[in-house]
Amino acid sequence: MDPQLEKSDAGDNPTSNTPAMAIAPPGKKGRSKFAWTPERKEFCRLYVQTHNGAESYRRSHGSTDANGRELLYQTLAKRGERLLRHPAIQAEIWSKEGPFWRLFPLSIDGLLAEAAKLTFSNMGDYFDFSGEHITLKKANQITRHQQGAIQHLKVKTRRVKKVIGEDPSGKPIYQETVTQSVDLKLYPKTKSWEMLAKVLGIGSPRDVMETLLEKLPPELRVQVATILLAAMESEEARERSKRKMTVTAN
Repeated sequence: MDPQLEKSDAGDNPTSNTPAMAIAPPGKKGRSKFAWTPERKEFCRLYVQTHNGAESYRRSHGSTDANGRELLYQTLAKRGERLLRHPAIQAEIWSKEGPFWRLFPLSIDGLLAEAAKLTFSNMGDYFDFSGEHITLKKANQITRHQQGAIQHLKVKTRRVKKVIGEDPSGKPIYQETVTQSVDLKLYPKTKSWEMLAKVLGIGSPRDVMETLLEKLPPELRVQVATILLAAMESEEARERSKRKMTVTAN
């Protein structure tokens, strides 16, 4: 936990999924006056590995506030982003990564990994459907790989206190109710299918799926194929519906 960052959380606006920040070449100012704590040094080390401010902050500073309450993902992202803006943090990360890697991090394997990340994303990665109510999973249950498929995430938390009685001294006893509303949008699968098709040099999204399924163990092929076909058919149905609505409007 970083007390300075925790104090500045109030008043922040919710943000979409936070991508890795571009770290500029460091100047000569900033590093000497910066209070280097073990947590901040660990944050820099983790960011070099993950390029994810929220995950690096969670693992270096913890995922709970001073009262022991679990921090929301966007709060972790904001605190990580604020650390990344500090010149001393940027200088430390730059010294570990090197300018060439920061400027030219692309590769074919990286593109394939990004496309596969979007293609195989599922709402079950982010929500728990096992109980009576659908709930958003905790931040530490959503991996960096799964975070990469999120196009937009906004969580609103509402806390309501009401008096439910009095203690023996006459003081009111309060009950707090916490509700959350979640706006989550994943990147479209159709685009990621097209990207895979281009990179692999094969035709339609279904050809891509068949190629990938061949690499799976036989016992998993039927289960994975069923899930992917259902997702593709749902995506295709939505596209047909959009086209129909456009034609009708014209």
